[in-house]
Formats: sequence, C-alpha cells, structure tokens
Amino acid sequence: MEGKKVSWDVRDIGKVLIVFVAVLALQMYLGLFRPPTESHLNTPFGRVALMTGSYLILVLLVWFFGIKKRNGSLKDLGFKAFRFMSVLGKVFIWLVLVKILTAIYAVFTSSVLNFEPPKMVTGIPDIFGKGISGFLLAIFVSVVVAPLAEEIFFRGFIYTALRDKIGIAWAALISSFIFAIFHGSLWMTVPILLLGIVLVYLYERENSIGPPIIFHALNNLVSLLIIYSLGV
Repeated sequence: MEGKKVSWDVRDIGKVLIVFVAVLALQMYLGLFRPPTESHLNTPFGRVALMTGSYLILVLLVWFFGIKKRNGSLKDLGFKAFRFMSVLGKVFIWLVLVKILTAIYAVFTSSVLNFEPPKMVTGIPDIFGKGISGFLLAIFVSVVVAPLAEEIFFRGFIYTALRDKIGIAWAALISSFIFAIFHGSLWMTVPILLLGIVLVYLYERENSIGPPIIFHALNNLVSLLIIYSLGV
C-alpha cells in the first residue's frame, strides 16, 4: 500500500474495541438484543435496525479515533480508485475457491467431527424473515451494510495499523483472526479466517478497500442465495 503509514496505531484499535464492546454490553443489559415478544424490536425490521445501528456505531468509532483525533483520511482507510473490471475477474476466481474450501470444511466437520453449522447461519431466515421480504432485509444487512462497515474496520483500520507495526504477514493473520472472533462462532472461525486473509490480499494487491468490499458482499450474497433457496 504505497509504503505510507497510517496516522492511527494499535492503541487506537484497542480504544475502538473497548468502546464498541462496552456499547454492545450496554445493549445486552438493556435487553435490546432479546426484546419482549411484543416489542417492535423483536421483528425482522427491528433486528435490522439494531444491526445497522451497531455497524454505524463501529464506523463512527473508526472515524472518531482514526480520522478526527489522528487527522487521518478516507484515503488512509483505503478509499482509492481501482480497476473495476479487472478486479471482478480476480474476485470471481477467489470467490469460487473460498466457497469450495468452505464446502469441504463443512463436509469434513459434519461427517468426521460431527459438528453442525451454528444457528446464526442456518437460522438467518428466522432473524430476517422468510420469503422475499426477509431475503431483501438479509441482503440489506449482509450484502450492503456489513461488508462496508466490516471492511472499514478490519481491513482499513485494524489491518493497516498492525501492518505498520508488525508487517503484512502477521497483520493479515491477526486481523483475520479478530475478524473471525468478531462473528462469534467456533465453527466459523476457520472459514472466516481464510476469508479474512483473502480480503487482506485483495486490499494489498489492488491498493484499495473497494475490491475487498466487493468480494465480501458477493460472498455474503452467494451464502444468502444458498440459504434461502435450499433452506439450509
């Protein structure tokens, strides 16, 4: 990435993580993640609002600690022009590879280790709703909001600060591991760790956060298509 160091550092990563975890803890304490059955929050639209709000807070924390306090810029986060058509071919190849490896992992863990996919994967229609309306809500969160917010945070903010401190290889591994832990599932740690490393590769290879956002969005879209069409 042009050899330019970003203005934030590992301490700023810690500050964002601490504040964000505190916000999530407060939301749990207030019962926002498990509202009463009759609550408007306990509906697909309510859950989408909560998730979108949480992602917005995450992005605002990156802006506050990385850009406002450290005089950083969107360019430092990776918002730079890239070769769109050229990137699409690379994204497609990597997407196929990641999905094949994830499928092999799923078959191995279920048939050999007797592990089953977590409810957070198989229960997505229960979260966003079934049918076309639920599918569209799932797309909004998983294909639009999540890829943008997570790439800003994990690749644009965390990875770049770690890269400046410990180098590309270790930064890719550690930021991808944090990315996997963020999703809160032991079963998903390996495939999400792999996904994170590919996203870092695209970020570095194309010198922009755009390609990993596109890859992340398409990866989630394919997963949603499988879940909703096959009832996985």
